[in-house]
Amino acid sequence: MKMNNSLAKLKNKLETETYKSNFDFESFEIDLETKNFIIEKEKTLSKNFRKNSELMFQICKDLYEVSIKLKENNTFMNWYESCGLSKDLVSCFMKRYRLYIEFQDNKDYISSLSDLAVKYLTNKNITYDDRLPVIENKIKNSEEIKEALSPALEDNKRDFSSKKNRFNFFDINKIEKLKKKIKTADTDTLKELKKNLSSAEQEIKSLKQEINEQENNISNENNIPLFNK
Repeated sequence: MKMNNSLAKLKNKLETETYKSNFDFESFEIDLETKNFIIEKEKTLSKNFRKNSELMFQICKDLYEVSIKLKENNTFMNWYESCGLSKDLVSCFMKRYRLYIEFQDNKDYISSLSDLAVKYLTNKNITYDDRLPVIENKIKNSEEIKEALSPALEDNKRDFSSKKNRFNFFDINKIEKLKKKIKTADTDTLKELKKNLSSAEQEIKSLKQEINEQENNISNENNIPLFNK
């Protein structure tokens, strides 16, 4: 019994010594009794936040795994509705799980984000590279996250729009005109056409890759519109 008491005291001592509050009690002239009381509450809150973080992660993970199991017969929505869950709620859990998978060393931070912040970070026009600085800087305020992502969001929208405009050569009438032009073209014109086609092939290759990545994202989340409302 004495050994158990000694171990308990040692554990409490270690917990007291290892936990450090970030609050500047001295600057606010907080008395010692109040300081100790608040630090104890901080330790309790910290433990509960960690528990909540793990619980949030597990909920997201479980929903994702069920979605995979029910993907083949397309009954995931029927299932979660039978559990009393809404599409919007499940969508947000699944988006959050995407962040957990992408940034596996930031579980507590991702768990602490609001649903709105998660939606901003998983917008379909925001890339992993766009999200990374927000995650690394641990920005939590949803409006600050929105502001940080705004430049990338606008750039990505413009890039996608300009790419769509570049692919007008898929127009069947233009292809037929090109075929006729080739038959009467001189050497310089043929070289220029080949150069343009090579550039187009690179664009197509890049676009196909983007399409494949998005198809994988949608497939992994059972075709729920997770990344944009």
